[in-house]
Amino acid sequence: MQRRWRLWWLAALPLCAAGAGGLLAAEALRNAGHEGWASLLDVARLALYWAWMHPAWRWASELQPRSRPLLVRGALLAGLLANAFA
Repeated sequence: MQRRWRLWWLAALPLCAAGAGGLLAAEALRNAGHEGWASLLDVARLALYWAWMHPAWRWASELQPRSRPLLVRGALLAGLLANAFA
């Protein structure tokens, strides 16, 4: 379980790069007056994070010690909120 969890978090690195790129591209589109395309990019960025977050949320319950799932789920929720309000 721990190995799968570490690999899953390593997968977060390219996800963060894609999310940051999507955020920058959406802002550039917004500044150019293409609100529709910018919103589509925002939705795609949230969907990408959600697709990564959903299994991580389920796997968090299998972590030991028992305090770790709460910390992990808090971090996942903070990431979702950061993506939603960005």
